[in-house]
Amino acid sequence: MIVRFFQRYAGFFSVLAGLIGYRLILPDDSPWWIELGTGLAITLATYLILYKFGVTRHTTKR
Repeated sequence: MIVRFFQRYAGFFSVLAGLIGYRLILPDDSPWWIELGTGLAITLATYLILYKFGVTRHTTKR
């Protein structure tokens, strides 16, 4: 059930984690380019972790 949820919404979940993650990590007065870089890094890391575990392939495990 949970795996199917991540299969369907892996891209959305990764972007959401990137949007929320930098606010939790960085202070409020950080420059916009650091916020952007941190958000992109969190987004890509989350998507690659989901890809590594086969969640984004839309195939069933054998």
